[in-house]
Amino acid sequence: MPEMGNDWLLIRSNSFVLSSGRPMEAAPTTVASPAQEVHTFSEVFLVCRTVNTAAACVLGILLNIVVLVGLTRVPKHQLKSYRYIVAVLTVVDLLFAIVAGVTSPGFDVYNSFLSIMTGPITWFGLPELSRFMFVVYNLIYYAYFLLQPVTFVCRYFAICRPKIATYLNTKPFLYGAVFSTIVYGFAQAYLIFSIQQVTYETPIYESEETRRRLFSSAHFMSQNHGNPTAMTVEIMLYAILVVAVLSTMLFCSLKIFFYLRSNSNHFTIKTIEAHKRLTLALVLQAVFPIFTGVIPSIVCMYLFFTEKADSKILWYALVIHVWQPVISPTITLCFVAPVRNALKGLVFKKPNTVFVTTNSIQIKDSRA
Repeated sequence: MPEMGNDWLLIRSNSFVLSSGRPMEAAPTTVASPAQEVHTFSEVFLVCRTVNTAAACVLGILLNIVVLVGLTRVPKHQLKSYRYIVAVLTVVDLLFAIVAGVTSPGFDVYNSFLSIMTGPITWFGLPELSRFMFVVYNLIYYAYFLLQPVTFVCRYFAICRPKIATYLNTKPFLYGAVFSTIVYGFAQAYLIFSIQQVTYETPIYESEETRRRLFSSAHFMSQNHGNPTAMTVEIMLYAILVVAVLSTMLFCSLKIFFYLRSNSNHFTIKTIEAHKRLTLALVLQAVFPIFTGVIPSIVCMYLFFTEKADSKILWYALVIHVWQPVISPTITLCFVAPVRNALKGLVFKKPNTVFVTTNSIQIKDSRA
């Protein structure tokens, strides 16, 4: 599950102080009660992690806005079967970049899995609000995956079954896809709300370098008191979603490439290359989140449960996960030429050319 993020840091008095908005106590050391564990983190890593999150958040917002502007500038006769889906995916990426920066969740293990909210959302001092935003964070992540199969199916029918594609290239189909995503989201929201509960039974976090208290203002969510049945169903739905994305991507991509090869005489070289680039862009946008989020979390959890590594490996492994909202629009700008050309035309807009014509009258000399 995407329970990773970055921690917001303040630099005061020439020393690193980890905080979620309010200044921490200046005490250089903390004393833990015998019943509490003490977990340590490197402040250098946490500073780098915060800079990483801030950069990913800002770039994600800017790039996705740029893609949306480019889509509005693309002529209507271009990207007919691609425009709406790309717009929806771009909006999802934009929301994910914002929510990831606001919540900045971390991850740890203490009696159960802990989700640690350390972002600006904690400034309000309302743990339930942080819990709500963490659920939104997960739902947006799931929505991106859920829309991927719809995107591949649309591309498959647009290229290989153009008669059927005319029915897909309509707003009702788009509304149906969004409605299905919302229904799935409500089910996931109920399950996540049942699983994630605010907890105050947490370890004490200290700096490895200074023994300073960390996460003093953070909000913690635990799965220890959650419904085991709800947790099982949620994991199954997530697994089904990942399998659906991979299988649909593989089937539709192969079908498209084989169709273009077998019907190369019916298309111009330029058209074939354009279809291949669009399909490749979809494949990359579906694969990157799996490699940056799903696979690292599975590997790290295996290492943890087999006692080959502690829980901090998850913090390191998923640093790149917050760059998902940056990767997707970058792929769109690199592979989708109409969007790129529309932006070029907007930036390097040529001035209107004014043609001035004059009528010349020849006067013939009568004496000639």
